[in-house]
Amino acid sequence: MRRVDDSRVIDTLLRHPAFADRAVLEKALSGRFFAPFVHQEVVCGPRFEARARLSRAALAGVAAETVRGAADEACAHLLGPRGVPSLLDDVRRTVARATVRIALGDDLLDSVAHAAVADIDRGIKMIGRPDMQARRALGAALEGVLDAPERWPAGSYLGVAREQALALDLGERVDQVASVFLATGTIQVSDVVTHALVALAQTPAARGATDEEVVAEAVRCWPVNSSITRQATAEVIIDGRRFPRSEPVTVVPASLPRDATFDPRRTDGAAGWAFGVGPRACPARRVAPMLAAAVLGRYRALGVTIEEGYAHDRSLAREVAARLGPGPAPPRTSFARRARSRAVFAGVCAESYPLAFLDGLSELRRVLTERA
Repeated sequence: MRRVDDSRVIDTLLRHPAFADRAVLEKALSGRFFAPFVHQEVVCGPRFEARARLSRAALAGVAAETVRGAADEACAHLLGPRGVPSLLDDVRRTVARATVRIALGDDLLDSVAHAAVADIDRGIKMIGRPDMQARRALGAALEGVLDAPERWPAGSYLGVAREQALALDLGERVDQVASVFLATGTIQVSDVVTHALVALAQTPAARGATDEEVVAEAVRCWPVNSSITRQATAEVIIDGRRFPRSEPVTVVPASLPRDATFDPRRTDGAAGWAFGVGPRACPARRVAPMLAAAVLGRYRALGVTIEEGYAHDRSLAREVAARLGPGPAPPRTSFARRARSRAVFAGVCAESYPLAFLDGLSELRRVLTERA
């Protein structure tokens, strides 16, 4: 896979219509991560366009008051002084409840949605094997909700994008709500909030910044997308560089030149391609930071202390113990717990990549034949 690091080329490439599809192996990995749901990012053509219209309408139409109100309700219901072995798990629980309310208009599916989303997130981070029972339970619960449009609350994602949702059949609606609105929406916001809390705990000089400034800087320092992959449907020449048809390319936002210092007050804090650009740009660039800032503010008001010596990196695969509210810093995560986590990570990685390769093998053969 060809890696692109030139910012001028990246912007043109991601906006070019010939680079509307993701690379084969990336799609295969996503297929495994979100199974049994089919994510919007792995489909193409009219099917992708129909689902993208739903995403854009829902995320553009939902009111700021709905987003902030859902965050306030979730935090009021779940937050309180305590020690937590995994800050990310705690944040994800809170964000999942808020996201369910934003998407569906109530929190009746809160528990089943959180169980499935947490399982999907562990799979994406390669720290857990899939629990298909939890995921299928979410699918079954969503079928009942999504097959009754007359009961969709007006201010929810479903309510503001009713026309676009009804243009999809029931199975596509379930896939879209489960994988995009609930799973991706929760996971990306949870990662941003966790990164922000860890960075604030380790950078006292940044604590005077606003919640919005901290979120923007967290997105800049630890982009929500580990990589952005595309595959050309025709030969393209950009800035004198030739990209053959079917050649997979990748952009790694975290590796692009930038100041690695966490400084929410910076004036050059553009998040670059964190949410992507072009036909497959993430339409959540308004809602995700808004929800993240609202949840972050409640955690900051409570107070968060993390274990000493935590090595902060983008993946968040390594747990960080935390104390919410007043009290001493939590003890460091034990060596045995860390060792078990590393062993699981190694095992899941060893399984996931070869299996994804096999999943995508037939399409990969087709692509290679086209390039020959």
